[in-house]
Amino acid sequence: MMRPTAAFGGVLMALSIACSEDVEPVFPAALERPGRAALLCVEAKGGPVPLERCRRGASDERPSGVALHALVTQTARGALAVIDLDSGALQDSDRRVPGFTFVDVGEVPADVLVGSARPTHAYIASFGGRAIRAISTRRLLGNDSSEPDVIVRLAGAPVDLALDPGQRALWAALPDEGAVVVLALDAEGRPLEPPTPIRFDARWAEPQVTVADPPYERACGVRLLRPPPRPAPPGVALGEAPRPVALAVDADAGLILVADEALPVIHVVRPSDGARLDPIATGRPLRALALGPNVPDAVGGATSTRRYLYGIDAVDGRVVAMDYAADRGGAAARLLDESFEVGAEFPALELAGAARTIEVVETGGDASWCDPAGESRHGREIGPDRLRGVFLAVGMQDGRVQFVDVHDRDAPCRGPTECGGLGVASDGIVAVRRHRPRVGAFLVEPPGLRGDPTVSRGVLTLPLQADGTSVDPRLPRLGRVECPEGWRGVWGEPGPRVCIAADPHVVVAESWTAQWEGDVPGAAGGRGRLERAADGEVVLHVEIDPCAFGVLGAEDAAGDGHDGDAVALRSPPPPSVPADRCAEWRRPIDETRDRYRSFRIRAAFVDRLVLEVPEEDRDALLECHPELVQYGVHARARWLVSGSRSGVRHRVRRAEGGRCVLDPEGDPRARMRAASGESFDNGRIVLRIEPGDDGGQPTPMPGERAAVQLVVGGVPPVLSVSADVGTLPSQLVWSPEDARLFLVDASAGLLARIQVSPLRVERLWR
Repeated sequence: MMRPTAAFGGVLMALSIACSEDVEPVFPAALERPGRAALLCVEAKGGPVPLERCRRGASDERPSGVALHALVTQTARGALAVIDLDSGALQDSDRRVPGFTFVDVGEVPADVLVGSARPTHAYIASFGGRAIRAISTRRLLGNDSSEPDVIVRLAGAPVDLALDPGQRALWAALPDEGAVVVLALDAEGRPLEPPTPIRFDARWAEPQVTVADPPYERACGVRLLRPPPRPAPPGVALGEAPRPVALAVDADAGLILVADEALPVIHVVRPSDGARLDPIATGRPLRALALGPNVPDAVGGATSTRRYLYGIDAVDGRVVAMDYAADRGGAAARLLDESFEVGAEFPALELAGAARTIEVVETGGDASWCDPAGESRHGREIGPDRLRGVFLAVGMQDGRVQFVDVHDRDAPCRGPTECGGLGVASDGIVAVRRHRPRVGAFLVEPPGLRGDPTVSRGVLTLPLQADGTSVDPRLPRLGRVECPEGWRGVWGEPGPRVCIAADPHVVVAESWTAQWEGDVPGAAGGRGRLERAADGEVVLHVEIDPCAFGVLGAEDAAGDGHDGDAVALRSPPPPSVPADRCAEWRRPIDETRDRYRSFRIRAAFVDRLVLEVPEEDRDALLECHPELVQYGVHARARWLVSGSRSGVRHRVRRAEGGRCVLDPEGDPRARMRAASGESFDNGRIVLRIEPGDDGGQPTPMPGERAAVQLVVGGVPPVLSVSADVGTLPSQLVWSPEDARLFLVDASAGLLARIQVSPLRVERLWR
């Protein structure tokens, strides 16, 4: 009997020790991979009510007796979270389970939707279950659990939901089926079977492109530039069959718009009779849509209006804007070219990175808020971080939410009094233009250079003096240039000797380097193969695409102001070749850049370079390099100009037969090679590099690292906000009733509420 007692005592001691230790409690996360959200207005005693009942008043206060709730899908759990946004509380459906438990809604919920006028049910698109589930909102709130869920099985997995303008039918996009399905709703909002499919065909047309004329803009102290004219790009498809993925509702025209991630079209359907109308040509497949309201044509409230449709390019994640018009007979749209990207293949908004989600923000308020000519009650509260009007919110790949100007109601009041503004302190330079990223800070001075440019040769680096020279006259110098219209000189006396765009939307904060016979970025590899062609020429077969990096041969470079690039061999002959015969080929001609031999390129192709090799050297070259070689393309007798963010600019394209040629319709400013003593303009910077002298003669450059470097700074940031570190936006939801923007983030597992005037994150739920 003693042994069991001792054993039992040992157990008690162990338990006592364990309980006495400071153990940090573990709290399970409330939200697990939230995907989509819908808003619901709830009356304290009566349950769900129309969303309009929750609209905030002029003092930003919610009416008494109602509270705004969010329904948030949990993709990891297959559940739906209910959050009281006013009290901050998460509703726990089963308090017996540790942490928060939510209502099960099926595998991998892809979307959730609640009718704004008739919020009787929440509709969930179950991607994993290939079904639409309708759940009573009263049951979600814990008021009534007697009504069973309605589950409608579908032929494919739904990814997006929408209610028709009258909220009498539910629409779902089924990409794998190339169709949308329509579910009629009964008087209580329950979906009725069977679903009606509407299938799309694979026809598409080439897009139309336009430039805003006249532009909607407000500028003080700067001149805002316009994009260079470009032809309409050819359409690009990512597949042969339609894949509808996103829905948008045009309530004014009574239409449903359907984005396609495979075909460059937006399908158009009239829900009143299910008619498929002519699609909208977009040029690229789109994976998201956002339709804006009618906005004035000009700053200050013009009588004529326009409407815009936005999408996310399924190819590269860029945001496109379209001039949109529609009626019951159909819809039409033209792509807006607002890109200053010189080498841009497709017109898109100038945003720093790829987009994941978009949403139109339309704030309300009194139109007399800003009136520079009369009584302005709140004019002193204007600023870059106060959004009043219409804006496009873009959830970016880097986790930030950026904002794009569409219609800034405060624009007439911006700027100093001599510009017609209110003269708010620090608001000296104003740059507001439709479909440009919103400038995120007050500007007192336009962008310029940070410090003086520098010049180097070998290991020697010196600052340049105001006259463009250094203390060593042998080094290169900067000569005087003429600034293009709308640009400004930012350095040099007498000058200017450097010009950049004055438009803060165009200029980029970065360092620029011009290197003599510099390497073409990206045009290098380690699997080059030398061989003699049938015509006796030496060909270097490469594993890269030289055309993509702007490489040109001598026969095709005349229109670009040079006589062809060169390619350097960067590896010596292997030990297996005859030492006496190949000794000369083992000595580098440029040790600083690992160049053993360099040959001018006669013609460049997508997979090979035809070299100009003296006939007497061809046999030795091939004999001494029988194996794969390392190589790199560099500028020949030119400065290679590159930016730390902009990179190099070029207009080289692949022609028939894979030859690298200049695009005759490309922007002539798309250049990366600068000739000594000639003005260079690549659409980002203008300069002229002149050679140094030694006894009045130009100093030779080959074989040495010669470079000129300068840094552009003072560029204002783009207005943006981030909910947390490591975020990855899944969805943005604008609530006009709450005057707030909601961000759903699957990666960080959070829901954020964002105030837009002033812009700040008000609260996070995890």
